[in-house]
Amino acid sequence: MLDFTAIGFFAALADFHWHDLLTFVALMACGAVCIEATRRLGMPAGVSRDLLSAWWLPAALLLPPVYALLAPIPLQILLQKRVRETVVYRRVFSSAAISLAGGAASVLFHSVVGELDIPTQGTSGPILVAIGCAVLFTVLNTALIAIAAHTAVPDTRWREVLWDRESLMLDVVELCLGVLVAIACGVNLALLALALPPVVLLQRSLLHAQ
Repeated sequence: MLDFTAIGFFAALADFHWHDLLTFVALMACGAVCIEATRRLGMPAGVSRDLLSAWWLPAALLLPPVYALLAPIPLQILLQKRVRETVVYRRVFSSAAISLAGGAASVLFHSVVGELDIPTQGTSGPILVAIGCAVLFTVLNTALIAIAAHTAVPDTRWREVLWDRESLMLDVVELCLGVLVAIACGVNLALLALALPPVVLLQRSLLHAQ
């Protein structure tokens, strides 16, 4: 309910532009390609990690908050239909957690940096803010998912659903990928074609390991 309320609120405030919509569609298309490219590997049960934040984070940093709130919905539907079906409420909660985390990161970034493009400033300020917002996204998303997982299985230790050394390293990798993709996308949308193959390869390796 909170997620839908936030979507409605920011949709009413947003000024829609064709370039923003094109950027959003391009990022979602890259996420869909990642999902399709790793479909045969499947998705491990329980709390698993993927690299789809590489596409959610740029939406939060480059576009108005409503896009960050909407971004998880199409990719979670695709995961449900094409990779692994799970109980619907889990997929809905995951989508809402990612959405709220992305929305919070987007609001913070745009309130600090404004409408300036990350890569065109000539200073490290906007990039440092982007990194901080990416950290906020990761912390909020992980915390919300961890609370849900611990509530579902109370005997689970918090360390198992929050961070250990490996999951922390994966979060750092996701954070770096998201910021780098945002910079490339901000320079030229066509550069997503160069960012996509390494992200697909990394995601396949991650899912295979899990």
